[in-house]
Amino acid sequence: MDIENQALADGHGPNISETFTINGQSGDLYNSSSFGTYKLKVVQGKTYLLRIINVALYSELFFKIANHTMTVVAVDACYTNPMVLDLNVIAPGQTIDVLLTADQPLASYYMAAHCYDSLGIEFDKTTTRGIIMYENASSSIPQMPALPSTTLLQLAF
Repeated sequence: MDIENQALADGHGPNISETFTINGQSGDLYNSSSFGTYKLKVVQGKTYLLRIINVALYSELFFKIANHTMTVVAVDACYTNPMVLDLNVIAPGQTIDVLLTADQPLASYYMAAHCYDSLGIEFDKTTTRGIIMYENASSSIPQMPALPSTTLLQLAF
């Protein structure tokens, strides 16, 4: 609230964030050694419930896991008809519950998120990453998902 109040008092937008996080860890693309990279160990063939929460004040986020789809089963604590997606867009304050089935070859895969510029103002252009690690996978460089551009999309109606 202090950031919001200061921005309103000064008549400009809020300060630009310094980092996005996955489970409180900013990932390996940031220069700070004080934050780690979140690692989720999974067993091939099992299904996991992930709750994705966007606690950013002004930033819609794209969230994707390399080579995986997610089945959305709830939005903002309300069950919904299941929807299979490979990319989620999550608004500030929103929660999305997804089922992730570990159905890929034994390896490591990045889950990543970055901002979507819906306002056309200055914003944090960094990407946060966590890692999905399959049990018994050989150590390898995780595969990175292809996230959409952060810039404002031109939609035709």
